[in-house]
Amino acid sequence: RLVAGDLKQLRHENDLKVAALSARDARAAYAADDRFHGVFVEASGNPMLLGVLHTLAPRLRRLLLLSGGPLPGRRSLAQHEAIIARAGAGDATVTASAVRENWLELGAMVERSLVAHYDATS
Repeated sequence: RLVAGDLKQLRHENDLKVAALSARDARAAYAADDRFHGVFVEASGNPMLLGVLHTLAPRLRRLLLLSGGPLPGRRSLAQHEAIIARAGAGDATVTASAVRENWLELGAMVERSLVAHYDATS
C-alpha cells in the first residue's frame, strides 16, 4: 500500500531520528520514530490499529523517557534502513518481517525499563 511519497517520508523521518540521536535529543528521536512507523499505520487503512497505537504510543514513550535508559542506537537505525530498502523493493512480506523485528526491539527496551525500575524500587 505504500506509495513513492511514503518512501520519501520514511527516509525523512529516519534522517530526523539520526539527527536527534546525534544531538542526544530523546524526545525528538522518539517523535521521529513514531512518525516513521506512522507511515505504515496510515497506509494500512486500519482505523482500529491507528486508534490502539495513538493510545499506547504516548504511554510507551513516557515510560522510556522517564526510565532514563539509553537512547535507541545503531541497531534501531540499521533496522530502519532495512525497512526502507525492503519497502522500496516492494516486497510486503520481507518489509513486514523487518518492521516486526524493529517493534520487538521496542518491546525489549520496555522490558528493560520495567526491570530497571523494579530493581531500583525493590
